[in-house]
Amino acid sequence: MSDSGRKLERLVEAVERQFVADGFSVEVRKREYDEEGRQSAEFDVVVSGRLGSTTVSWLIECRDRPSEGPAPSSWIEQLVGRRGRFNFNKVTAVSTTGFASAATRYAQEQGIELRTVDALDEDEIQNWFKVSNLQLFSHKGEFSKAEIRLEDPIQLEVKDLAKAAVQEAGASTKILKDRHGNEMSVLDAWTHTLNQNPHMFAGVSPVGDPEFRRLFVSFKEPEDQYVITTEAGDATVVGIVFEAKLAVEVREVPISEATRYSLVESGEALAESIRFDVEVRGQPFELGVHRLVQDGRTFIAVRGSSKAATSS
Repeated sequence: MSDSGRKLERLVEAVERQFVADGFSVEVRKREYDEEGRQSAEFDVVVSGRLGSTTVSWLIECRDRPSEGPAPSSWIEQLVGRRGRFNFNKVTAVSTTGFASAATRYAQEQGIELRTVDALDEDEIQNWFKVSNLQLFSHKGEFSKAEIRLEDPIQLEVKDLAKAAVQEAGASTKILKDRHGNEMSVLDAWTHTLNQNPHMFAGVSPVGDPEFRRLFVSFKEPEDQYVITTEAGDATVVGIVFEAKLAVEVREVPISEATRYSLVESGEALAESIRFDVEVRGQPFELGVHRLVQDGRTFIAVRGSSKAATSS
């Protein structure tokens, strides 16, 4: 499936999660296997759970093929077959290009629910979303010097060997170990420090030059400390002094897409959604802002894109 098709699935999943009752699951790209363990089918979105004393299963299939025009009746025929073969209680077809008249008639005859996802322009979302760009702040830090502070008291031989190891090592040399035994470099420790301490960037202007700062990072808790292993024993690292340049960058991310998710038969709009495609540390993500039309509730869903999890 194309990347746009995956985006459609994720949009439907995000919205349907807000509608389902507690105890129901919403799964994307659910795979079905035969008795011999071979994959026999893959479903776009499956909603399932207990209703009273029984279990219900709802299949939602998505179609995003702009070059092929309205969804044909042959697709509805396939969904009717899937409903019977895999025992779904309900099947819904979602299309970004509408449905051919024959497909609409056949769906009504067979009880296949039809829904559409249509593009909106910015004027149509101004009543609830008044910005056209997302401001993305990125914290960046580059250290030029690091001083390792060791626990005191410490045996002189261990101290000397640990200091020698630090002096000989490069920034990427894994001379440290955390309390779980994972080997790490000073650069790894710096990256971890940046990720865990955003307050270090307080006062750094996004419009000015990078700021030079001398930062003492203290590892007070034993679980936060590192050790340097030497021939004479382990030296505990209780702090690192970094000399570094810190910068804050701001990027304007435009709206990638605005859509409305609707029922075909009644024309009722279920949700309006806005998607931003953002990149964080080289990884692509989708940030979706969704508004449920019925009650006006708005929620945010963040997902790694198909090139790269959801929170709300």
